[in-house]
Amino acid sequence: MTTKNTARALDKYGVKACRVAYHMHANIGFGASGIAFEGPLELKTTRQADAAINAGRELAEMDHAVWC
Repeated sequence: MTTKNTARALDKYGVKACRVAYHMHANIGFGASGIAFEGPLELKTTRQADAAINAGRELAEMDHAVWC
């Protein structure tokens, strides 16, 4: 079950963009502005990137709960 904000971000930017944004943030060290500049084409602003990072984080937590 996702939160309302995560569901909105997934609808707007797609699951792949959110997962990529979170990966860039958590594993590579990019911030929202760096992701907006170099990340998925769907993410054009820092606010969009920040929302995608949060959605990707929630997806990763759900993945972790399923596999552990």
